[in-house]
Amino acid sequence: MEPLLVQPLVVLIVFFGELPPWLPLTLHSMASNKRVSFVVVGDAAKPQVLPPNVHFEQISFPAMQQRLTALTGSPVRYTSTYKANDIKPLLPHLYPSLVAGHEWWAWADLDVVFGDLLSHFDRAMRHPACCAGLEIPCPKKARRDPHSPCFNSTRPMQAADTYWNPKQVCVCTRGETVNALSPLYPNPWRKKCWGPFTAFNVRQLGTDVYRGTPRWREIIAEPSYVHSDEWWGPFAGKGFETMGEIMTRLSDEGKLVMSKRMLPFSEAKSCADIECTFCPCGAMRLRFEAGKLLVNDEESMVLHLAESKPRWFQYNASVAAALPPYSREVTNPCFEVDGLGALAADDGLAHAGELPRVATRYSRHRPISPKAASCIEYGRTHPAPLAVRACEDRPPRVNEAVTSSLGAREAAVRAHAALVERYNHFSAQERNRTLAWLCAWSRLSALYFDSLLPAVDLSNPRSRRLPGAHGNRRVRTPLYGGERLGWWRRTVNMSNGAHGGPCAPDQPLCPFYKHAYSSISKGGRRARKMRSGEGEGLSIGRRLRGAARYDMNTPAVPGIPCLAPVNAKASLEQVQRSIFESYLHLQHVAQAEAGRLQRWRCSWLYLLRACLESERQLATSHNISRSRCHEIAPPKHEGRLGWNEEYPTRFSDLNRLLFAFRCW
Repeated sequence: MEPLLVQPLVVLIVFFGELPPWLPLTLHSMASNKRVSFVVVGDAAKPQVLPPNVHFEQISFPAMQQRLTALTGSPVRYTSTYKANDIKPLLPHLYPSLVAGHEWWAWADLDVVFGDLLSHFDRAMRHPACCAGLEIPCPKKARRDPHSPCFNSTRPMQAADTYWNPKQVCVCTRGETVNALSPLYPNPWRKKCWGPFTAFNVRQLGTDVYRGTPRWREIIAEPSYVHSDEWWGPFAGKGFETMGEIMTRLSDEGKLVMSKRMLPFSEAKSCADIECTFCPCGAMRLRFEAGKLLVNDEESMVLHLAESKPRWFQYNASVAAALPPYSREVTNPCFEVDGLGALAADDGLAHAGELPRVATRYSRHRPISPKAASCIEYGRTHPAPLAVRACEDRPPRVNEAVTSSLGAREAAVRAHAALVERYNHFSAQERNRTLAWLCAWSRLSALYFDSLLPAVDLSNPRSRRLPGAHGNRRVRTPLYGGERLGWWRRTVNMSNGAHGGPCAPDQPLCPFYKHAYSSISKGGRRARKMRSGEGEGLSIGRRLRGAARYDMNTPAVPGIPCLAPVNAKASLEQVQRSIFESYLHLQHVAQAEAGRLQRWRCSWLYLLRACLESERQLATSHNISRSRCHEIAPPKHEGRLGWNEEYPTRFSDLNRLLFAFRCW
């Protein structure tokens, strides 16, 4: 006889270590989901008072490894409790009694705040996605085949796009029902698994979905965290499959049915991740009241605290005062949390009114303004404190206090003028930094291409890795990539201002240049020869410097405009909008320079490695006793825009720094 279904859902959590300071908030969110069971598996002593639907299953970390050894038949020895995340998919198999009597089981993390789970489950069940054999890559041949699911002129790259076209694709015709749920799906990459929360139907999929990969025993035995509970993982190159990949294969076989309903969910994580533009991010504030979770003013199914966790420990004392241990006497809990993340600090934000809050409101899983989202910072560095309080204790917002005072418009105009001044100062400094990089890079390239490379014995096999030799593609300056000639003049340092001139005054040429190189038309014959390395009578160094020249005498290339002062007749609301737009503009150009800096440093490291390698090959035959490459130093700017103490002094340091600065 099948067990009576007591609860529709059980959420299993594995956690080893000291219980975190946000636990009372998580427990209140669990208690509000009265028809959901929650089980925390780990070595922590359970709190004195727990919600009726929450259970702590105690086991030591060594004992858990013994269980896994018995399951796999191989020794399991872990050195870090973080590896416990790989255990999440195995929990219902390790503890079958905890899942018995439930229709669904899900894994979750302990750094999660839960909204009304079952209401979101009910909405998801109405929109099954039957994508068996449809979510496949579409090469050109398949896109031209009328009988292929890829034959769709509006979607030329992939078939069955449940993200952009959910109503017309993956239609269920045989009464299929949703049997797996992840708030991350649907997404542009069709990833079906999310580490902080993923759920499975017990009757249809069972409790051992993790066995879908033949190497599941190796995943458990591997001492390092393999990210088996995620849709991604650094061990994919080693042949380890994640649960996301297993779920994709089951979906292609028609055994697993996801939901096309775009559930709202959130994560306190930086949005400046160019490798995952659909991932949840940007959670700055939350409000939990009567079982409903609002994140950035929009309802959310779950909130993953993620990168905000250091803030909770940093403000542990104030958090403990505002979040006492869970008590059943608190029948209608209402809490507000500000400061999970904060916009990059600027004095002008205090005069921007409600615009920062409006721009960071959520739309499903990210702030509605991508520009504002990219400015949100996490960790211990930003100045805004983490504030936890009961809802009735909310103080007036700073922006409200500023805008309601006398002379608010005059104060806002002064704030905007100060912001414009900071922008112009940054523009001038950015131009100087770019020029310093260009001059230093040209010196190093001249030494390598003009002096060292011509003297290298090209018959030596070790020379085959040198740029500029044997037809190898030479190292390019970041100011030469992408848009080619004049690329760097498309940055703020060379943009036209409101009055027709650049934001910063002209700068002199590099000290060792005696004259500016003549202009080279992009399509001219001489330019083509110089780019291809065929220019007669020109050394490699001369050709390189000509291609990477800077020309201060030509008109500025249209690009990012300078900031203009506000109109004298502008209203307070218009001034506030100008302040916020100028703030986003300043942050954007600062982030753009940080990206250019990374490319500068990577180009420098690659060129320095080639320079040092050529010196090593010439050391014996040319009696070289000192390194001329190290005598040419790159710019050493302060703060985040420089090397600090990272500049390499030995050849062996280069690979480490190339990895540290993500030079791949």
